[in-house]
Amino acid sequence: MRNDVCTLIVRVGSGSQINETSKEVFCGKTSCSRSEFYQAYGVGLQPKLNIDIDPEDYESMSIVSGGKMITPQRITFNGATYNILRTYQKDESTLSLTVG
Repeated sequence: MRNDVCTLIVRVGSGSQINETSKEVFCGKTSCSRSEFYQAYGVGLQPKLNIDIDPEDYESMSIVSGGKMITPQRITFNGATYNILRTYQKDESTLSLTVG
């Protein structure tokens, strides 16, 4: 169930020329599983939680810059900003973002 709101953030550019685009979307929060946490921790990542969103919201934020597809890299949820570590398509209507 998507009762919360988060903000997807796309950053384009480099150096002092970085532009940010953001969009608020409905989401649902779930905890990272124990196995997912330890697998990620083993390669130096620190997942905090999973955020479930509509895949169309994620795709609508993807842009092409310099011939490359750039997808959202960050998300703001409950006042904290997280990096998107992994995306996983659960089904047609749910994309799970592992953030940390």
